[in-house]
Amino acid sequence: HWRCFEWTTTLVLSVLLFGFVISNRVFYAEVPDYHGYLVPLYWVCLVGLATSIKLSARWHSLVYTFFLLLSTNFVENRLTERDLSRQVLPQDFSRNSLEAIEPNGILVLESDHILFPIMYAQSLGVRPDVVVFNLGFANSAWYWRYLESRHPSLSTPSVDVPMSRMNRVRAFLAGNQGRTIYIESPKIGYELRVSTCPSLPFAKAARDCDFSAHEQLV
Repeated sequence: HWRCFEWTTTLVLSVLLFGFVISNRVFYAEVPDYHGYLVPLYWVCLVGLATSIKLSARWHSLVYTFFLLLSTNFVENRLTERDLSRQVLPQDFSRNSLEAIEPNGILVLESDHILFPIMYAQSLGVRPDVVVFNLGFANSAWYWRYLESRHPSLSTPSVDVPMSRMNRVRAFLAGNQGRTIYIESPKIGYELRVSTCPSLPFAKAARDCDFSAHEQLV
């Protein structure tokens, strides 16, 4: 009974694991190498399958081999074919995004696939006046010191005053009313209690919008 339970459990976990692997696709065009994140998982699957095949009965091994073949069939790109030398979408996207921001604007971002290409473009000298704000680092004292050193004219909340991450960001935005504020999405704006209006490529704080051309979003 124990061996039956052990094999059944392994089979169920294998199904769930392979279901996760084969269901993943490139969700964002600017992340062309998304499957690279799954490489460690592929190796875990292969090691687990090899061990299961070695220890299982022959017909059990056929089941595991089936799942292995099934998973490899759904991988969109072979791991050996990773020539991205002609992939310019991340560079173009980040450059165009920065150029769309008004002078000395604040751009609040959360998604890594958007944030880091833009930070890289800025490190190359593209629109250094724009404050690219990483929402995920808002609880880190070192990040606020980094912002102050990069943009000395910014008003930043004291890191010595205890407050939640979102309240700290709200205090930061409230202290820089003279700058146009852009937010990655209306959803993040809602979490920050900042009304937004449609703008490309990011949502824009409603107080900075031209309501003759846009409807306000909350």
